[in-house]
Amino acid sequence: NLSIVASLVGKEERGAELASELQGKLDEAAAAGAALHYTPRVLFLYLGSAQMQFAGGVDVPSNIMIEAAGGIDAGAEAGLVGYQPFTPEALVAAAPDVLLVTERGMNVMGSVEAILEIPGIMQTPAGLMGNVIVFEDNYLLSLGLRTGDALLDLVAELASLD
Repeated sequence: NLSIVASLVGKEERGAELASELQGKLDEAAAAGAALHYTPRVLFLYLGSAQMQFAGGVDVPSNIMIEAAGGIDAGAEAGLVGYQPFTPEALVAAAPDVLLVTERGMNVMGSVEAILEIPGIMQTPAGLMGNVIVFEDNYLLSLGLRTGDALLDLVAELASLD
């Protein structure tokens, strides 16, 4: 908790300023997400290697970010909990409009084209439209002081696909 850390280091005022700033950005992002002209179905893919590929669901930071940005977490809706391996059939059934991946995952795969070649991806709206959003891992998933900025950026990316 930000206020606890600020108190421990004797910086209560600065902690309150940071908390207020973060809350302002979270509120701004939530309003922008609610104003999207569509409700995107977003699937977070954790791509560790060609053999270690997982989709996110509930109880992970990607779920919080997707929903806070005004999207539907397609993995959570499909019943995934945490990060779970997926099948081509599960990808098709999830029917995401957008795939959300980390830079680390992009680096492992090598390109957007390689991501689109994952079995099942091209049978989804996201694959057909080539809608892949890439974020730096910690920026997207750490849920720290930069969360407001990351959320604003995610909403902007989703809005650009509308």
